[in-house]
Amino acid sequence: MDSPLLRRVLALALGLLGVLLLLLLLWPTKKRERPSPKTEPVPVVAAADADPAHAERGKATLVHGPSIDELPEPTEKCVMLVEWHQRNVPAWVIEDNMDAQAMKFDEKDLACMTAGGLPPQILDRAEQNVLRPQPTSPR
Repeated sequence: MDSPLLRRVLALALGLLGVLLLLLLLWPTKKRERPSPKTEPVPVVAAADADPAHAERGKATLVHGPSIDELPEPTEKCVMLVEWHQRNVPAWVIEDNMDAQAMKFDEKDLACMTAGGLPPQILDRAEQNVLRPQPTSPR
C-alpha cells in the first residue's frame, strides 16, 4: 500500500486542508461597516389648509369634493371609496379593489357615492354590482 499515487493524493489532501485552515485563521471576524451617507434634516414647511379650524399641525388635506360629513346618509362602503378618491387613488385601482372585495351596493350607497363626487367610471362599476333582494320561498 505504498504507491506513489496514494502518496500524491494524501499530500494534496493535506495541502488543501492546510490552505483551508490558513484561510479560516486569517478570515476577518468583524464585518466591514460601510459609512452611512450623511443626511441633513429636511426643513418643516407648514401646510396651508382650506379650513384652518380643521387643520392639524403639519397635516395637509386634499379637497376634491364635499367632505365626508356633508354626504347624505354616509355608508361604510361609500365613505371608504370617497376617501380613496380624495387621496388621489387612481380610479382603476379603486375598481380593482371593488372587484377583489366583491362589493355589492344598495341605493343608499349609490346616492352617497354620487354626492361624494366619484368619477363616472367608479359609479358605473358600482351600478353593475347592485345588491338585489333575493326572492323568498313561502313556507
